[in-house]
Amino acid sequence: MVSSSHENKGIGSALSRRQPASKLVMAWMVLGLVCAAALSFYKGRLLESFAQKSLGVLESRHSSVLSAFQAGFYFFYEDQFVPGIREQREKTPHLDRIQILTQPGVLIFDSAVAPESQGPQQGQADAKTFDRADVVAGISGTKPSVFFSGFRVQILMPSGYSSGKFSGSSSAANPSEQYGVLYTFDGSDVRNTLVLTFLLFQVFVGLGLAYSNRKVEPGEASLSVWPVLAQRVLGLRGKFMATIVLINLVTGAIVYFTLTALQTRDQTQRIRKESFLFAQFSTPKMVSDFTKYFYFNYQEKFLPGIRGVIASNENLVAIRIISKRTRAVLFDSEQNAMATTPPEPLEMEGVSKFQLTQDLDDDLEARNFLQRELLRNGEELLSIVHGGPSENQDSLFWVEYVFSYYSLKTSLAEIRRQILVDLLPAMALGLLIAAIFAQLLIQPIRKLVQALQRVATGDYDVSVRASSSDELGELSGAFNTMTGELKKKSELRKYLSDSTYRKVMQSAQSSGGAASGGVRVAATVLFSDIRGFVSHCENLEAEEVTAMLNEYFGIMVEVVHRNGGEVDKFIGDALLAVFYPQDNSRHSIGASQEKDQKAVSTALQAIFCGLEMREKLAELNQKRKDKNKSPIEIGVGI
Repeated sequence: MVSSSHENKGIGSALSRRQPASKLVMAWMVLGLVCAAALSFYKGRLLESFAQKSLGVLESRHSSVLSAFQAGFYFFYEDQFVPGIREQREKTPHLDRIQILTQPGVLIFDSAVAPESQGPQQGQADAKTFDRADVVAGISGTKPSVFFSGFRVQILMPSGYSSGKFSGSSSAANPSEQYGVLYTFDGSDVRNTLVLTFLLFQVFVGLGLAYSNRKVEPGEASLSVWPVLAQRVLGLRGKFMATIVLINLVTGAIVYFTLTALQTRDQTQRIRKESFLFAQFSTPKMVSDFTKYFYFNYQEKFLPGIRGVIASNENLVAIRIISKRTRAVLFDSEQNAMATTPPEPLEMEGVSKFQLTQDLDDDLEARNFLQRELLRNGEELLSIVHGGPSENQDSLFWVEYVFSYYSLKTSLAEIRRQILVDLLPAMALGLLIAAIFAQLLIQPIRKLVQALQRVATGDYDVSVRASSSDELGELSGAFNTMTGELKKKSELRKYLSDSTYRKVMQSAQSSGGAASGGVRVAATVLFSDIRGFVSHCENLEAEEVTAMLNEYFGIMVEVVHRNGGEVDKFIGDALLAVFYPQDNSRHSIGASQEKDQKAVSTALQAIFCGLEMREKLAELNQKRKDKNKSPIEIGVGI
């Protein structure tokens, strides 16, 4: 037992030793490097996801950039092209830069450079050569190419690619020359996410290391970092905080998704209403321009008018003009906007037809307009077909407007951000209040635990101050009462034998309680000692004397207990046993007959005990004789 105790103390002292600050800093740095390595792999996935989202946005924006380049770069550079490029860059989320490259790798336009220092008037002599061969090689491709540079994503759209298909169009100035548009998107959100994750990880790791290396208070167990963190997380404080965090997250999620759903519904209805009104007011002009300019001033007036209508609505993706009689698509802005001459649908093979289901076709014939939902390349679109009258007669054409929900996405992104900005402070405040309440709740319990640990070691001088009148205050009061009673019993035990102490405790717990002056009882006392003990032990070693007494007293104590007595004390080689009357605490001292009867009873118990002690001694001496040891003689007095 002694060696085990020293071993436990050694372990405790080893655990309580504080680690040097250099080791903690080294551990903190190593864990930081591990986190940085993990985030570097996660960065690739985030950038790929960001590139896919950006490519989806370009599917509807690239055609407008191509239209602005083909129509205005060489002829209306300052009036149309530069404002159009600036507008597209401002409308496209995270778009930081637009560059236009020719097939030899010549950079003919860069939105990051002042417009007056570049453009067609500068000539090819002043143009810069693009220094990335992989980007230049993608100009002649048939699909977009994605490049990564740090936290920037670059997407190259070839000249022949438009809205998910390869159209085979070439430059307006030189049809034999191919070119590409390089879009650069800023991935600062990805960078901020990674940096914030790394900082939070380092803060939590630093707090955990600092807490595990704190100075351990007396009576408090010292643990390493991971058991301490596990105790914090799995303890009452962790459960309380986890409950509050879960409630905050559930409440915040309900509010977030509810508000987002309501805003989505309202914004969708608004876009549909505005799109229908836009189609209603634009159709007469579209039909009029088609009949006047399509075959005679196609490039000079009709196409600029189409581009102006598309540019006036940020959600408008395409415009198609359809013949009511033949259902032939006479013009499609997504396919024919780059052509220099008007298409001849009646002479084209496999002319596209405008087809609807029977119920939608009947509805269009009856109301002269139709609104339906489309799904193209995974993107939801809104199609509005309207047939407005011309100047003096009914129109022979339908005009189909295809709208995207781009403004809905941008509005919802801003709404979600604003909701999070409003919710996060409230959730942080709730978490702070929860932490304060958890501290107020856990601190008294922690003090009680530490006090109980001191009581378990036999320290009854400890007390806990009750700081409140609630259940925790009552628990502290009950603890103080318990330690007071334990202290009284510990002091009393110093001056009483075990048997007397038990009698006192039994008397104190009885219904009548203990008399302040004691209680007189009739009892019998038995004395027993070894005859000639000193001379008997002269030739024995200390270990032999101890073994003899342990063997002797072990047998005699059993005899005393078997006969209803209690061993009061050991005095060297002597034994003092007391035989108390039965149920003496339940009867008052009354008639002398009752006292005599109890005295006779205890005396008989003592006599029988003495006789049995002689019998057991004879058996013990026989064993000693077999081992060539001298016999023991005792005397018994009652």
